[in-house]
Amino acid sequence: MDSENQVNQAVSEDLKRKPKAYESESDIKTLAGGVNEPTGMLRSLAESVNNDMEKLPKAKKEKKIITELNEEQKALMPVVRDFWINLFNSCPPLASKEWLYPHIKFLYGLAKFEAPSIENVIICKSPLDLQIMANAYGYADVIADGGGIEVNGKKVTVSLEKALEMLKAKDPATKFNPYNIFASVSDFGWVAFYDFFSQIKDEDGDPILDNADFNMYRELMRKGGIYDIVCCDKYCFICGMPEYIKRFPNSDRLHSEDSPAIRWSDDFKVYFWNGIEVPEQLIMHPETIDKAYIMAETNPEKRRCIMERLGDGVFAERLGVVELDSDTEYSKVPIVEDGGKVSGFKTEEHKITLLRTEDKDTVAEDYIYFVRVVCPSTGRTYYLTIDSAFTKRDNKWDVWTAVSWTFKQDRDVYKNSVQIHT
Repeated sequence: MDSENQVNQAVSEDLKRKPKAYESESDIKTLAGGVNEPTGMLRSLAESVNNDMEKLPKAKKEKKIITELNEEQKALMPVVRDFWINLFNSCPPLASKEWLYPHIKFLYGLAKFEAPSIENVIICKSPLDLQIMANAYGYADVIADGGGIEVNGKKVTVSLEKALEMLKAKDPATKFNPYNIFASVSDFGWVAFYDFFSQIKDEDGDPILDNADFNMYRELMRKGGIYDIVCCDKYCFICGMPEYIKRFPNSDRLHSEDSPAIRWSDDFKVYFWNGIEVPEQLIMHPETIDKAYIMAETNPEKRRCIMERLGDGVFAERLGVVELDSDTEYSKVPIVEDGGKVSGFKTEEHKITLLRTEDKDTVAEDYIYFVRVVCPSTGRTYYLTIDSAFTKRDNKWDVWTAVSWTFKQDRDVYKNSVQIHT
């Protein structure tokens, strides 16, 4: 996998960990939406919140414990959820360095470190730009857990120009290693969880949670427009949100049929098809996808994306198919006069064909089967993918068994029926 694709994968995981939709009271503990618990530097923030609660007088603390949400509190859950989801999807612009700097000092203070000067806060255009800049400033090792650029398994520190050259060259010996982040868009989930408790009140009208450290961090998440913040000893690297995020209609799945699903201002981009990250070639240049490309893809989900992107017919033709069985299907279609009046019906015949790929699929370890049919209403030809278990009758290839399976009908009932299209 080349370096840019590895950055893409890290970005994919970040964007998948957005707040999800939760509806019931039983889901309140997972309002965070499946994201990670606070880690590293942010453990200090969690400890601060817990310590705040521990310092409360016992009677007051017990008074603030709630075991059941009232109707007003339940109604607030989707409001808080939707706020954070909408904020995430709106891709707010990055705040100014002057606005961000007090929050950077706050993050360093949580870890009991002195913050770098404001001049050493480096604004980056994308996650890839952040990686290049961090490496160029000498943090191939410091950005943690093997983060940085490796050449033949050895971490290297190079100039910005050299780092860019190495990453863009896509040399197999040059590897991108993901880095730890200390504040990022992936925190939206758990911040949303605690934000809910900061908005509900106890019997006295006081917030269940009112912690100064959390409030400061929540403000950074709400108004900062950050995607990643990487805190090092002398420098802090910040990347803002992408220019846009596209999703499948009425779905959380990242998706775009004719453009990147995610794009940053420096043209760093990531492509998705129905929630699965795919190469740029599949989205932008599907006409170049050939049999070798299809057979080389061993991931079942990505193979499915190729079929959906190309369509069953093109997919079958690119793979190469052989005919196993065929017959003629007769359909009655209406005769439509001027004005739209149906004056009668006529019988049309169309060839239906059972097909199989020339070679076995490397993923399924079996051939892929199709039936080629013609829609009597439009005259268009379609390739329908068939379960291999429904391709034979009496141990012989049988197109009627295959076609009837697509309609979930008995083979003989379907064959003997007359399909009238009105």
